[in-house]
Amino acid sequence: MIYVENLSMITPFGLTDETWKRICNNEVAYDTIKRFDTESSRYIRSKIAGEVKFNSKDYSIINEMDEDRLPEYQQWALALADDLIKDYDLPKGRTAVLVSPGLSIYIESVEANKENRDTSYTFCSNMTAHNINIKYGFTGPSAMTMTACSTGMYSIILGCMMLETNQADYVIAGSVDQSVSFDSIKQMCKLRALSTKYNKTPKIASRPWDTKRDGLVMSEGGALFLLSKEKTNKTLCEISGYTMNNDAYQVVAPNPEGTQIEKCMSDLVSRVGKPDLINAHATSTPMGDYIEIDAINRIGLGDVPITANKSQLGHSMGAAGAVEAALSVLSIQNNIITPTINTDTIEKDYKINYSKEAKIDKIETVLCNSFGFGGTNATIMFRG
Repeated sequence: MIYVENLSMITPFGLTDETWKRICNNEVAYDTIKRFDTESSRYIRSKIAGEVKFNSKDYSIINEMDEDRLPEYQQWALALADDLIKDYDLPKGRTAVLVSPGLSIYIESVEANKENRDTSYTFCSNMTAHNINIKYGFTGPSAMTMTACSTGMYSIILGCMMLETNQADYVIAGSVDQSVSFDSIKQMCKLRALSTKYNKTPKIASRPWDTKRDGLVMSEGGALFLLSKEKTNKTLCEISGYTMNNDAYQVVAPNPEGTQIEKCMSDLVSRVGKPDLINAHATSTPMGDYIEIDAINRIGLGDVPITANKSQLGHSMGAAGAVEAALSVLSIQNNIITPTINTDTIEKDYKINYSKEAKIDKIETVLCNSFGFGGTNATIMFRG
């Protein structure tokens, strides 16, 4: 069995405690984009995003050299790691690090090229993890994974595998993604993936399952987990199982039959049982939302309470799986079903057991889904 000893998180709401408080208060983390001029290109048709506000001066682990050399998303990883492990004396040689970036790799390289910056940190994406090794002296395995929107969850699952194969006694696992930029928004607009109908009313733009949804809202953030093979008095929950597979269908669209999404969930549920709550991938896209719901219904989980965190946070891209996994653990810790907002009317003939406000309920198990471009699927079960 693998255990979650601790977690740390950053979102447009703030750090872990602030994010949880504002999630439970039914707030929205995204708004009109302020990071760049959205009128500077006709291709920027979506004007909405969730933007993280970060001040490296708030974190003693980040020194002046780090501020000068490290891309900001790698600074996020250091800050989250410090918050994660500051109360632990981890064995240097038996602690692994598996922390992954997402769109940040592309964005940083594009911007470095524009500014004629020459630094290894713009193209060595593995440094997101390795900076943590260097800072703390951890000499266990260190790596990253890249599976688009499921990157964070794949990182956690591969961290579990490191423990199960005795490569380490502890793993720092998760993802960070500073994904909101002029170029990333432009490219996602070209893919017609982003919401454009709600530019004047940005707070209602991300609306999973709603009949008026028109695309996802880009966001950013990150979450890290401290995983262990041993249960302690600090343990938050256990990871009772996980599955991964691939649609083998298309670059950006899920297989409309949802067969591999269904298999990902059913294989896990058949081993570890029915969950008390489902944390859905639910991106607010016209196609993807109900492919997941149909798969959930086909395996007999249609009556299970379900939540869509992207309704409040937007889609934090490569960090989404880790952030939503962290919120799943907090649901168990606090016995709260997180709200799904902006979902006013669901598709005809469907029943979806979601709550528009935070709801107190006994939550012992959460099934969390994360799917990504290229057909990557991952499902994980947390148990209190």
